[in-house]
Amino acid sequence: MRYGALGAAALAGSIVLAGCGAPHGSHPISHGMTPAQVKKEVLARIKGWHVVSEAAKEVTTGAHGARHVYHLTLVSESKPPSFRLSVTPRQGKSFLVVDNGLSTVAYRVGAQHYAVLTADAGQWQQFRTLGTDLAATIQQSKAVGVSVKSKEVVLHMITPVSPKVSAKSTLWFSLTTNMPTGWQETWKGGSIKETPTQIHVNPSVASSTFVFRPPSGVTPQVALTAQGTALD
Repeated sequence: MRYGALGAAALAGSIVLAGCGAPHGSHPISHGMTPAQVKKEVLARIKGWHVVSEAAKEVTTGAHGARHVYHLTLVSESKPPSFRLSVTPRQGKSFLVVDNGLSTVAYRVGAQHYAVLTADAGQWQQFRTLGTDLAATIQQSKAVGVSVKSKEVVLHMITPVSPKVSAKSTLWFSLTTNMPTGWQETWKGGSIKETPTQIHVNPSVASSTFVFRPPSGVTPQVALTAQGTALD
């Protein structure tokens, strides 16, 4: 499964275009366009996302109504596929995940060890929806509804989250900045809602971004699978 729970809302911070920025697409998005046409135009606007740096708030709910709130920062790169993810839950300790496309390092702040895992980007997908994977997620989704406003489009889709499970997803997309302002997915048993507070597209990123440097005294525990070892 891509992840375990979903949602999205209004922009809570700033949207910044860096580098080559976001293209405008081949046609303006307007009233009367079909969901499929709007999906195509949104994809045209984000196809040039090679590097994304974002900060966001994420709220997840589970089958029995359990609610979890996270604040995250993410730097993701498409060539080669890599990411650096820092997540701070409202309750509990923060954790850091660094993936260079070959292996994944996961470290919970304050732990004596970090886990070295077989690379499995999908395991952390719930925190990476609005990064460089957004275009692929939209491409794999079926557009089923759309609402076009003067400065925003709301696109409703069906998105596969596992071979047997699909979610109802919603993308809020600014027609002023050509950037997402929210993402939501809901399915039987859970939901995820991500609201970006800041997005930078195609910023300059040092190669060391995707290298994990452990704190002094912290040692590795190597895992054979993506499940890893306990971060004690």
